[in-house]
Amino acid sequence: MGVLSSRKLCFVALGVALGTVSLGAGPTAAGAQGLFGSIVDQVKSKVRDKVNDAVNQVPAPPAVPQPKNPPQYTPDVVSDTVAGAAEPLPASATAIPVGVPGGADLKTRLFSWSDALPTHGNAGLPEYARANINNTPARQKWIDTFDSWIRKTYTPLGGVPQPFRNIYPDKVDYKDYFPIAYGMEEVLQDPAIKNGKVTRSAIPSLSHIFITANGLYGMEPAWTFNTPSQFAFTMTVDRDGRELNPQERAKQAALLADVHRRIGIDATVYMTAGYVNVLLTRDGRLPIRQLTIGEALDIADPGIRRQQAYEPRPPEVYAERLAGVQDMRARHAGELNAPAWVREFQYLDQSFSTSYDVFGPDEHGLKWPVYRFEPETYAAAKTDTPQWIIIAFPVVRENASARDRGIYAAMVDHFNYAYVRDLLFNPERVKGVAYTPR
Repeated sequence: MGVLSSRKLCFVALGVALGTVSLGAGPTAAGAQGLFGSIVDQVKSKVRDKVNDAVNQVPAPPAVPQPKNPPQYTPDVVSDTVAGAAEPLPASATAIPVGVPGGADLKTRLFSWSDALPTHGNAGLPEYARANINNTPARQKWIDTFDSWIRKTYTPLGGVPQPFRNIYPDKVDYKDYFPIAYGMEEVLQDPAIKNGKVTRSAIPSLSHIFITANGLYGMEPAWTFNTPSQFAFTMTVDRDGRELNPQERAKQAALLADVHRRIGIDATVYMTAGYVNVLLTRDGRLPIRQLTIGEALDIADPGIRRQQAYEPRPPEVYAERLAGVQDMRARHAGELNAPAWVREFQYLDQSFSTSYDVFGPDEHGLKWPVYRFEPETYAAAKTDTPQWIIIAFPVVRENASARDRGIYAAMVDHFNYAYVRDLLFNPERVKGVAYTPR
């Protein structure tokens, strides 16, 4: 899945232009996954935060306890010093933790959640939380709950943890019309030794675990057509989470089968930009609706006009795009109520600067659905009860780090998806029962 946060809360966050993984034709992505999908500015600001906070240090961890369910993985081969560390590792840091093979340096040793760096996020830092228009005690309590699920399930391996608490939208003039989403993002960062203490590397690589309520990863917003009261987007998957690019679907098949086999329940699972997304909804489908061709055209004309006022294009380009909308309306006059599939993964004003059929397949036979959230979804998300939950964690490939392997093993073998699903949709089944890992 795509990128990772610290992208906007997962989700959306809550979710960087990450939204998709494509090694062949179609969309490509790089970056971090955020709350809702392709949000690069949040990632940049979080990277700046991480660099600025490099001075925050935690004491070198004492003897490391063995996890209740130690992950099974093959650690990377690393040296006795960490790249970027200010000095060689002290003897206390090179002790091999029980149950962790080859744990002779910080990238393959266990840490404690007590080693976590200070909490960040627009619902974590007090000054941001106070200004967040959708911050409520109930949502903060849910974020606490998500955090506790992660900490009970996974022991940090090869990374210094840092929690990010986020709630979106966080301000009145927020540019994207998302359902209210909130969640916990645990960021695991390369450790280093500085002045005899464990901290993160100055430029760390990152791994992430996301749990978000009412968020969705892998969305590519139709930026130039969206407004404060409407939000359209494309995805590479259908409402059942099925990858629509046959080549990508074949590449993902073995890993997705492994996840389905090990998580313990029948759930919607899909990939975006290097991450596995496990979606828990009431009906097992993505909580979105596909626009019709007519609806997709209805948002295009005013969107092109707004974009021209905001960022003027040459008169001939502007005229061409407006004419393109009318041409598509005439060409598809008999199917305006048919589902909208677009040739280009990014459905924007420039989509109409072409002689190609905007709603036809590309040269590889691919086309992408245009979606929206329904009004009732926005209304339900305003309550203090999650309407759905998405859990995301790194894809593990052949060259994956020990840290990512440990996260993957914990989340597919030990996270209790059945409990979370029942808590949301069949609460009587788990009434009075605390979360415990599998």
